[in-house]
Amino acid sequence: MRAIPREDDLTIAVLEADDIHLGDGTYRFSMKSTYEEIDNVMSPIDAFLENQIAGKLDTILTSTAIREALLNAVEHGNKKIMDRFVDIELIPLPGKLEVIISDEGPGFDYNLYKKQVLKHKDDAIQGRGLFALEKVVSRLDVQGGSVKLTFPLESDGPPGKLQGGRS
Repeated sequence: MRAIPREDDLTIAVLEADDIHLGDGTYRFSMKSTYEEIDNVMSPIDAFLENQIAGKLDTILTSTAIREALLNAVEHGNKKIMDRFVDIELIPLPGKLEVIISDEGPGFDYNLYKKQVLKHKDDAIQGRGLFALEKVVSRLDVQGGSVKLTFPLESDGPPGKLQGGRS
């Protein structure tokens, strides 16, 4: 268990587990904000993609997109502070895979950020990862310190029991 410090007198307690497989096919992972932890958590995520979603989407491209979102959470959301956590949720649904990645950062206005990056796109060193994510997902939502990536699956099937070819 960990406590998240707040500016007011409220304390939020968080119960943690390394990874949790829920009966509905959902997987949850929690990791500290290090590059090594990204590598560690990507192994079970890649296994999930290969075993549960293979054939419904490009698992290598999906894995790369998830890794990019995790890097953003560690570097920008949690500012590389190793004691901060990143939570990952993989939710297979009919026709799509939702991936929710949450960090302990304050979040940002994604639309404003996009406008600023596009305004200075020739000089931009950062910001390209989010644009690359947009090319892979059918939907990218940013809410506070969370990002939800929605990956389209080739055809509907029972969540967690998907088979087939790439779209």
